[in-house]
Amino acid sequence: MLAYPNAEQIRKQLDGAGSSYLPHDASLFSEEEWAEIEKLVFHPELPWEKVTVGDADEPNDVHVGRFMTDVERPLIVNPWVSQKLLAILVSPQVMALFGEILGAETLCVRRAQVNRMESGSFIGFHLDRDSNPDYEISIVLQLGKQFSGGEFVVHENEAVLHSYAPSYRSILISRCDLPHEVKTVTAGDRISLVFFLSRHSGLNRRLYPEA
Repeated sequence: MLAYPNAEQIRKQLDGAGSSYLPHDASLFSEEEWAEIEKLVFHPELPWEKVTVGDADEPNDVHVGRFMTDVERPLIVNPWVSQKLLAILVSPQVMALFGEILGAETLCVRRAQVNRMESGSFIGFHLDRDSNPDYEISIVLQLGKQFSGGEFVVHENEAVLHSYAPSYRSILISRCDLPHEVKTVTAGDRISLVFFLSRHSGLNRRLYPEA
């Protein structure tokens, strides 16, 4: 049986540094689940779009494939691949772990996408809650095998930064109330799957504050 990471340890890391890094050998997923995730994420019919401006008007240079969007409310897109992928990402065991970490009885995925970054690509300094004020944590699965640069940098405050150079099949958990960025990729392809968890499953309160 897969040994899940320690929820209390992750909670302390999120409360302190605002982020928690899990190497592959401390993962949430079995080898079979990782293989299925990669099969779905790299599906040849998944549409991609280039994004140069983020939700907070930050400059970006990244290609995105979407599984769930969150414009007015959470919406599954490309369901022929997304539904299979989400079944792995939000399995009862995974959601129970994150519920324990966040002290939440119920959680939902509001948005999920894959980001493909090549040499010269970057994601600018931004705050995830500018996309939705109810986002609590992001979970980033690293699927790129060989790349340089592309460090994920969390800004705990103006003076303290936490920089991560994620390895293949590692997982990075980050609080959505702290700004972060992804530095410029200098070689190879940095490919990551990211999804956002929230207690609120209704309308996006960025657009509908009273929802």
